[in-house]
Formats: sequence, structure tokens, C-alpha cells
Amino acid sequence: MNVPKLVSFIIPVYNAEKSLTTCVQSILGQTYNSIEIILINDGSTDNSKELCNKLAEVYPAIHVIHQKNSGVSAARNAGIKKANGIYIQFVDADDYLDSMMTKKLVNIMNTNINCELVICGYEAISTRGIKKYTSSIEGMFKEDTYLTHFGDLYKRVIIPSPCNKLYLADVINRYQITFTNSLSIGEDLLFNLSYLRHCKHIYINNDPLYKYVTDNEHSLSRGFRNNYLEEQQRLLEEVTCFLRERNALNLTNEQKLGEIYANSIINALTNLFHPDNPLPRSKTFEKMNDILNAAKQNIDIQHFRGTYQKRLVRTLLRCKASYGLYAFFRMKPYLQEQQRILTTLLKKFKHE
Repeated sequence: MNVPKLVSFIIPVYNAEKSLTTCVQSILGQTYNSIEIILINDGSTDNSKELCNKLAEVYPAIHVIHQKNSGVSAARNAGIKKANGIYIQFVDADDYLDSMMTKKLVNIMNTNINCELVICGYEAISTRGIKKYTSSIEGMFKEDTYLTHFGDLYKRVIIPSPCNKLYLADVINRYQITFTNSLSIGEDLLFNLSYLRHCKHIYINNDPLYKYVTDNEHSLSRGFRNNYLEEQQRLLEEVTCFLRERNALNLTNEQKLGEIYANSIINALTNLFHPDNPLPRSKTFEKMNDILNAAKQNIDIQHFRGTYQKRLVRTLLRCKASYGLYAFFRMKPYLQEQQRILTTLLKKFKHE
């Protein structure tokens, strides 16, 4: 009888007392039982430290590391060093798993001998609803095939996160793959690009098995970021270099990267009008023009297509209507809130 291979779950914990128990219980409730859970308390200031210790006392499969606040990358790296499993899964303390997630991913890995990475879909859950993220392809793929679709996988936000994946611990340890401690944005993507450099075969399963909870006050995505566009440009450059070195920067991937850059321009403009932006209006307008100049220099305007917002931005860019763009993005948070209220009311009336 084959002994089930151990899966190590690595969970960075920072001020997660409200969500940690739900997260851990979703792992303990997996239909795959050969597991260990490594909780890395990253200098929490709430009761997370005590909760981690309490969980470890009750459940022998749970191990705890306490460290000074060093960031999620350092926490995950500490977890990798502690892990004993053949396989590794990363989980964020705000999130939870479908009860079948680990069993499905391990079965895929075990039945596809050459597979070095399994990727699944996931759901982003917020007060606004649930959004599914899945790939346009499914099954076992050799390197040259999945690289052909890489731009689309990246655009669909399947590649960046480490949480919708099952890794081989041997690959991580053999090639000394780690998360970059100095980064707070994009460290997940760089880790995955480093891992994928050693993957000849990957398997994609579109079941949304990971549940990503986005309404967390400690989430990095919640606040204003002064250098948002520069950060996104850096990550796009990393993906471009990755594809170029693997001779996979084809026209399809270039097209997808252009569309992603267009999304980054819109997100950068949206970020600029975040309520936490401390910049005066004159500085905000100046920074907006910097973003628009970057768009004109680095992207084909035709990539702004599809949604009404993209088409509006394309028209305003073509007309060089800086004040129009300023007015639209300044009003956007208000319009989104009104849309949210209207949607809530319509749902209420529908059920009455």
C-alpha cells in the first residue's frame, strides 16, 4: 500500500485573528489527510500569536514559527525551510480552501508522472460578490505549449499568485527558489517565474478550488500606491524577459502583454484618485500627465478596447483630453458607489 505523500501548507500570519481559524479549519477539513500546517506569525500586534499557539496545542499537524515583522516574503521563506512535505501549498491567512482542493491537485500530480506544477482556478470573494478566475486551457501541457498561452494566462491572473498551485518541494529546494524579501509587490510573480524556469510540464485544472477573500483591511491592494505604474511596468518587463529568454515572445503573447499594460494604465489612474492619496490636486494632475505620457510612449492605443471604460480612455487619450480624464477618474469612485447601491437595491426588490 502506497503511503500518501505529505503536503506542507505554509501560511504567513499578520494580524489575522478574525480569519485564521476559518483558514486553518478549511485545511484540516481537506479530504486529503497527509498534511502539515506551518503558521508563521510575522510580528502580529493582535491576538494572532496566542491563537497560533493554541491551534498548535490542539492539532499535532500544526507547527508555529514566531518572527519579528519582516513581511510576507520572509515569512514564506521561513516556512519553506521548515517544510517536510513532498509537496508545498501556500495559503494566505484571510483565505480558505475547497475541501477537495489538495486531493484533486495531489491526484493530478501523482497520475501525471512528468508534472512539476499543478495550477487550479480560484474565486475572489468580497462584499460585492464572487468572481471566478480560470484559464482558457485545461490539461497537461509541455513547456512550449503552455508558454504559447502565457500572455493569456497572465492576463487572466492565473500565473502570479502562489496560492492556486501545488509545488514540488524538491524543485524549490534544489534550485534555491525563494521570495524576494525586498519587494512588497510582485514577489509572488517573480517566485513563480523562477519556478517555471525549471518546469517542462505543468497541469492546469479550472476548478475554482482556492477562495481568495479580498475584503481585508491589511491587504496591500487596499491603499494608495505612489509608484503603482512603475511597479506594474517592472513586473511586465520581468514577464517579457522571461518569455524572450525562452523564445516565447510571439505575437499572441505580445498582444496580451499590451492589453495588460493598458489595464495597468487604467488601474494607475484609478489608484491616483484613491481616497488615501495625500498629494495636492496640482501634484495629482502632474502625476496623471506622467501616466498619460507613459501610455503614449509605450503602448498602442488600440489596446484600450473592450469595456466602456477602456473605450472612453482611448477616446480621451486620442483627443489629448487631460481634463476630461481627470474629471472621469475623479468621479469614478462616486459612480462605482452609486452603482453598488443601485445593484443592492435591485437585488432587494427582486427577492421581495
